[in-house]
Amino acid sequence: MELIDCTIGIYLKDQARRYGMNVGLNFMEHTYLWREIDEISDQVALYFIDKAYTRGDLVSIWSINCDEYIFCFLGLMKAGLVPVLYNSHYRYEEIEDLLQDHPVAALLYGDLPGEIQAGQLLKEIDNEFLSQKNTLSLQDVVAEARNRINVERQKTDEKRKLSERMNEVKTEDTAVILFTSGTTSKPKGVMLSHRSILNNGTEIARKMEWNEKDNLCVAVPLFHCFGITACLMASLYAGCTMTLLSQAKTVKILDAVEEKKCTVLNGVPSMFLALFHRKEEEREVLKTIRSGVVAGSAISEKEYELIASIVPNARLHTSYGQTESSPCITIARVEDSILKKSQTCGQKIDHVELRIYDGRLKKEMKPYEVGEVQTRGYHVMKGYHNMPLETEKTILKDGWLRTGDLGYVDQEGYLYITGRMKEMIIRGGENISPKEIEGVLMEYGGIRDCKVLGVASEVLQEDIAACVVEEREGMLCLEDLRVYLSKRLAQYKVPKFLFLMKALPYNGSGKVMMCHLKQQVEEKVGSLSECEGHMKRITL
Repeated sequence: MELIDCTIGIYLKDQARRYGMNVGLNFMEHTYLWREIDEISDQVALYFIDKAYTRGDLVSIWSINCDEYIFCFLGLMKAGLVPVLYNSHYRYEEIEDLLQDHPVAALLYGDLPGEIQAGQLLKEIDNEFLSQKNTLSLQDVVAEARNRINVERQKTDEKRKLSERMNEVKTEDTAVILFTSGTTSKPKGVMLSHRSILNNGTEIARKMEWNEKDNLCVAVPLFHCFGITACLMASLYAGCTMTLLSQAKTVKILDAVEEKKCTVLNGVPSMFLALFHRKEEEREVLKTIRSGVVAGSAISEKEYELIASIVPNARLHTSYGQTESSPCITIARVEDSILKKSQTCGQKIDHVELRIYDGRLKKEMKPYEVGEVQTRGYHVMKGYHNMPLETEKTILKDGWLRTGDLGYVDQEGYLYITGRMKEMIIRGGENISPKEIEGVLMEYGGIRDCKVLGVASEVLQEDIAACVVEEREGMLCLEDLRVYLSKRLAQYKVPKFLFLMKALPYNGSGKVMMCHLKQQVEEKVGSLSECEGHMKRITL
């Protein structure tokens, strides 16, 4: 299949004509046909056109998932504006920083997690933007758009105005700015085009064999590339239903799957693992799930097998990518075995290139040789917004995207990820992969979750710290674990510090917040004397 060569707004109109009477969206008690999604987003677009917003203006959205989020997201793109999506867990200091680094023409806000009120937080933000520009409620914008539908439907001048604006928008224009998770550094604004996210979502839907009869449970956040591409864009291509949840709470997921008879469930590993820990009788409703993508962070073979066990009738596909690649680079095939899916990230998708590269040797690696995973094609970002130097470091002159991940491919082109270049621990001159140690830890009984990282050491440069979440508090025997690790790992790979935690700090994208975790660990390690034994057990 050839790449789609049109903007998202025009493609939505085409699909609304094709699937107009199909239910496109369920949210709480509301149900919308694809025709209605198209109509409401038209009026959102006209709302901004009438207020003199011009093509290319940036408009941020700060909210948990809701129906108004989708209408505004699509409407902004129809008007040629660029949605800038904020993590709903951001607080006002982070919003201040983003507004400073990435000025916007308007900020649309909705509900935030818990009892936090966005409107109240916005009053605390010290930024020139808020006194001069528009701060608008998603609900108010969509309410006005809905009021306009019957009035404007027959006005040919309004239709012409919208059509003219939509035709001005180009497929290579920036469609959205999404922020990297910021687990290792300050968030960077990734600019993705209409062409990249539309075709990437289409490719995912095709590989997964989704169709208009499917009902996709959307529990992943829409501020994440996974939500926009693998859920919204994929559903648009398939003409299927999205059952949208405000947040990825296991009870809400199970209720939605049962009530709406969902057939597709996408999510990050931590979401699926949380479902695994629900009672078996509660998980019975997941038998209607026939398909899904698990992606967003690394997953061990054991974890995949646990996840696959809760959706016994589903083809659950592993996938690999990142925000900078729209996000999908590789995905498992329908015919791949459970074992193959548990061990690999699948094969590259159509119309993209993949290589394993050694930057020091300046050569492409052969099968089974480890190097940096790099990719090139339509799916690669346009760059980081207002960060040309970072863009230059990440996208090579010949168009290859440096993912920063280490891995290798086998003879059939299946990708295996072995670690992150930036996460590599260097202890006494030895390069150590945290992922290798994490894999060994997860095979030891009694561990629910873990993360391995390096901490500063005066002598060895870095020591190894393992942050572990027990299945049940107090069940780990330190001496038994030390003996186990010593048998499975070279001595220089055995962690010096074992931190017991109630939970790892995950962000809204389902990734461990490495900056936060590293700070906690280093503060604790700094309070210990250098000679306090080996594999010290510490509670955080």
